[in-house]
Amino acid sequence: MVLWLCFWFVSAHLITTCSGKLDPDIQKVLDTYKELPECVFNFTQINSKTIKHLPKTCYKIYGVLKFNEKTDLSFAQLKEAFQNFTRIVGGIHFNNTNLTSLSIFTPSPKKGFFELYCGAYGFYVENNKYLRDGNLIANTRMFPYPGLNEDVDSCNVTVRNNPKLNMENLCDQEELAPWTDTQTVGNKKDCGCEGNKPSKSSLQSYQNCTSTFNGLKLIGRNVDPPNFQNIQFIRGNVDIQNSNIYNLSFLQNWDRWKVRANKTRVLNIQDCLQMTRFMMPVSKIKIENMIENGTLLANIEFVHPNFCVTVEEMIHLFELDIVFENIHAKFCEEMGDVGKLVVCMFTSMKDLPDNCDGILGNLKIESGDEEHFPKLRDLQYLFGSLVINNTQLKDLNELNNLQYIAALFGEFGRISDFSDEFDSTPVVQIIGNKELKHVTIPSLRSVTARDFNAKIENNHPDSRKIEEDGTCKLVGKFGLDERWYENTVWINDYECDEWIEYVDSGTRGTIVIFVTLMVLGNV
Repeated sequence: MVLWLCFWFVSAHLITTCSGKLDPDIQKVLDTYKELPECVFNFTQINSKTIKHLPKTCYKIYGVLKFNEKTDLSFAQLKEAFQNFTRIVGGIHFNNTNLTSLSIFTPSPKKGFFELYCGAYGFYVENNKYLRDGNLIANTRMFPYPGLNEDVDSCNVTVRNNPKLNMENLCDQEELAPWTDTQTVGNKKDCGCEGNKPSKSSLQSYQNCTSTFNGLKLIGRNVDPPNFQNIQFIRGNVDIQNSNIYNLSFLQNWDRWKVRANKTRVLNIQDCLQMTRFMMPVSKIKIENMIENGTLLANIEFVHPNFCVTVEEMIHLFELDIVFENIHAKFCEEMGDVGKLVVCMFTSMKDLPDNCDGILGNLKIESGDEEHFPKLRDLQYLFGSLVINNTQLKDLNELNNLQYIAALFGEFGRISDFSDEFDSTPVVQIIGNKELKHVTIPSLRSVTARDFNAKIENNHPDSRKIEEDGTCKLVGKFGLDERWYENTVWINDYECDEWIEYVDSGTRGTIVIFVTLMVLGNV
């Protein structure tokens, strides 16, 4: 009778034990994922008795598999038992086993990797004193939840206290590398120093660190910068808050940076009131984002009022494709090393040389400057705002090479505090150009400013028309690969409030920029 009742419960899709109580780890898996009842493994402990109850007709298992000192099966027996399963939905835990290798699971022949949906539990390898082969860790592709594998880091991945396991080389392999928040500690070799756990008592332990895992997190006023001067490789985000540091020169050897980010902050510097210079070694840092085409965000706010960045630093920040949410900074008096780039200080269009790759200062093109407009043909970088007022220009073709604008406050007419007045200062101002039909800067890739606030009004009536492809344009097709930008652009004359889609005529696909266009008046 008891056996019949158990069978009845299973067939009714109420996966439970005869006692009526389900293991909470399995229950969490079943609550998280839409399971196939015939593929649920209703045990957590793996041993010679429970392994007989593995699903018979499935290529995947819903459950939490725990291998430990009670697992009375050899490696060969385990490998044979799991040979037909290429996906686990739930979690895996190897703890205190006698295994020398974890490779008991078989990668999918078609995909070339083993799949683990681990958002409801995680992946743990702990206290295995004989373990040497950890290739399963690197050959397992982990997904937090179905449909969210691109943006969400929700799996707990912990590899610790395995004295014969070398994790150093596994950390950078294709499948494990995206999990920059993996915890590895107490193994023969780990992925690097735990960058998110420096404390007053542990600072000196970082003196010999050349790489970090879990980023680098320096919070509070007990930071001793020399302890971090040997770091070369940072896996994860850099977060510095409430610190008494003056600059980032203590990271002088940092040259490699690996992140997993899409519209998330990879660099955050906040409430460092003594910080007057940037001095991050951006010229030599190579950054790798494990999410293809993911947008990297940065934030620098509430630092010293005299905090400044050099033109050299800004150019290299552009090259890293970092988008600033906030940047409370001005340009330093010295430009730094800009190499062969010709950077000109702007005073007037008349006095401007005709070979400027970059311009430092607010670029003002006004009535009478039309004959000097061709001087801007080589312009790639503008370190200031753009003003085009009351000219007879018919188009902006001479700005076709302009790719980057950085309008920082505190210099060149900007205010020197953090007040809201800055928000109303247009980064781009194009007003009263009666012959100007095409208001387009086609190569513009990035704008660094507190807000991308454009004021465009009283130009030729045709400049207000919707383009043939149905969009209102300030910028054209980007030179970047497929990317998402979320810039809020306020333009006076346009009657649009929509997602604007730019379709590249090449093979790069679709590039989308979110633009909010507000009607403030008509000509």
